[in-house]
Amino acid sequence: GQQFHSAQFTPRAQSQSLPTTVRSPPSRLLHDAPPHRTVAAAPLEPMHERCALHNYSLAQNSLYRAPRNDPTPFVDIATVIAGLGSTPQSGFVVDLGAGVRDSDPCFPLFDAGYAGLMVDGDPAQRPKMRQRIPSSRVAQEIALLSPANVAGMLRAAGAPSVPDLVKIDIDSFDCAVIAALLDAYKPKAIVMEANIHFPPPMRFALLRADRYDSERRGCAYGCSLAYQAALLKSYGYTLLQLEWNNAIYVRADAAAPFAKAGMPHVGDVCAHYLRGFAARRGVYAAYPFWAPLAKGHGVGSHPDKPFGTAGHAAATQQPPAELLRTAKQHFKRYASRYGGRTFVLSAAPAPAAASLLEHHAWRLDP
Repeated sequence: GQQFHSAQFTPRAQSQSLPTTVRSPPSRLLHDAPPHRTVAAAPLEPMHERCALHNYSLAQNSLYRAPRNDPTPFVDIATVIAGLGSTPQSGFVVDLGAGVRDSDPCFPLFDAGYAGLMVDGDPAQRPKMRQRIPSSRVAQEIALLSPANVAGMLRAAGAPSVPDLVKIDIDSFDCAVIAALLDAYKPKAIVMEANIHFPPPMRFALLRADRYDSERRGCAYGCSLAYQAALLKSYGYTLLQLEWNNAIYVRADAAAPFAKAGMPHVGDVCAHYLRGFAARRGVYAAYPFWAPLAKGHGVGSHPDKPFGTAGHAAATQQPPAELLRTAKQHFKRYASRYGGRTFVLSAAPAPAAASLLEHHAWRLDP
């Protein structure tokens, strides 16, 4: 695998029925993580003790079923940015984690004529990217992204200060990278992969690691939906939709028309987690690698399933303190796998004066 050593830095305190970007593991990328930045957090609203059910009922098979009064289809990102006034002739799309592995929500936009930037960390993806997106209007780079280099990569590609879309799915320090990008750019919309292993109200984010292997990331990668929604809210964005594990955010001042047009639960993290992932019919049949353990297996029986036999929807109904205790015990049990990583692990909002990205940071020793 590649070795990556970042410089020290000190920045300021698709189709409606199919998933958009459920990624298979990328090729092996083993590197040292950069030191993590801090961002002064806006005061966070108090979080409910546990998620409200939002008219979703618990079925006998431990899956939530969408209520009959919620027939609203999911929308693809092309529809969203068109609603924000974007056009292929003048638009610019940034695709971070752009390897040709499976469905990527940016590819149809590039096919339609959008200019932009594609970045992936795997050198083997370069010919695949060029073959899939041959447009001369789309710059393509092979690089391991970090908070230290992401803004410079956009500048080198000629990205405008307000890109039409930024998508990030790098299976590592996603929230640290998007925070650094948002210090310099204000995209109209953002698509982020959420780590769905940690249901709201849990806030999880990988901050740094001594050495990080994306093929052995297990359940400790990226950031949870509750964490990224809080982070992006501090930059002025609101959660518009979660479809499977892909979240769409728009600037808060542009969200009202979508709600008026009938998009449900705009800004409601718990409702989106249930509706877009945990409440989807057949979610575990479609994606068995997300399924909880079969009954009879105890919590901690599998390194990638921190809550054992509890389904993701059922986990939202557990007391946050119990979720937090279970998750910490899980990581300690598998310290040989997860040791050396530093991450946020919390079931409560950070104090108003604290740094959102560093509060509740917890390093697991090997």
